[in-house]
Amino acid sequence: MQRLDLVRERQELILQRLSELIQRVLQAEASQVQPPSSKAEPAAISAEASDVPHAEASELQHRLRCELKSRGVTSFRFKRVPSDYYDRPLEGRQQMLAASSIEQLCKSIVLENVLHEPNPLTCTAACHSKHFLVLVQYAAKLHTEKLKRCLVKLSEGTLRAKHVNLRLAPEATSGQLTGFGHNAVTPVGMRTPLPIIMSHHIQNLQPGWFWMGGGEVDLKLGLPTAAFISAYQPLVLDFLGSRMGRKDDLPLCLACRRFL
Repeated sequence: MQRLDLVRERQELILQRLSELIQRVLQAEASQVQPPSSKAEPAAISAEASDVPHAEASELQHRLRCELKSRGVTSFRFKRVPSDYYDRPLEGRQQMLAASSIEQLCKSIVLENVLHEPNPLTCTAACHSKHFLVLVQYAAKLHTEKLKRCLVKLSEGTLRAKHVNLRLAPEATSGQLTGFGHNAVTPVGMRTPLPIIMSHHIQNLQPGWFWMGGGEVDLKLGLPTAAFISAYQPLVLDFLGSRMGRKDDLPLCLACRRFL
């Protein structure tokens, strides 16, 4: 059994390295067709993100790894990032993680329906939950009214719009529900299972890989989009606002809480 586990771990490492190689090749090809920029180069990155060897993994990382495997996710990567990760622009973070684009950088936030009314007849329906974990790209804006309309439509008449008002959950509530603190929230290994809502733009990423928080501030988790969707069955919805922003857009700035 130990030899089999060792073979599986080596296979996972090979798949992970192959995925990173593909991403770097795509980045190189993209850079060859981009015109030279007149803008100043960003400041040098102080340190690179590094893969976490299995032997050096934290207890939390072992727990998340076990959950992913138990759900059938066999290809994933954990990376430690330097302490100034959140001081860097998205392009700098992309470099640290060897991501193909900033579109692959995602965060998890907990939203609360402050007008939620408990109903024993609908309590098991995801759209009737009081809290949701929402996966969205850093480069996007979450449109709360658009998400509200999606939830009402999904309810097939059992949820009324006047009973939905989505807001960022208080930090204490987010931590209590997920078990993760500031800048560490992830849908993997949540203390309390919450309905997961994913932006349809994440589903459509090419290459089909994205990065999100890994349960610790300096730990990031990358995995194939299709594998995550198959394992966690999120509600994949179109709830993004315009890039320029609207009055109903929920700004997801770097100073906000609970971001990855």
